[in-house]
Amino acid sequence: MQIQDTRQPTTPGETDLRQQLIHEIQSLPNDLLSEVLDFLLFTKARYLQQQELQSSDQKEPWWKQISGRFANDLAYDEAMKLGRDYRNSLRSTS
Repeated sequence: MQIQDTRQPTTPGETDLRQQLIHEIQSLPNDLLSEVLDFLLFTKARYLQQQELQSSDQKEPWWKQISGRFANDLAYDEAMKLGRDYRNSLRSTS
């Protein structure tokens, strides 16, 4: 099986890593190839998900992202009132 590297490396060290990975894959027994592929795809998907989360976190602070979500929500208003009443009751008994 011949693997071709179609990406352009950005650093000399990256070239060495890619060549080493290609060499290791080529020397694997066939029964391990599917496991290595599964692991590689899992790792890649997790990496891309983390990158997406980081980029979305940098776009806007979390408090701006949720701002206004509970506008005109009667259940939220009631929950906030109950919480406020409870805190006030703790202050008055101290």
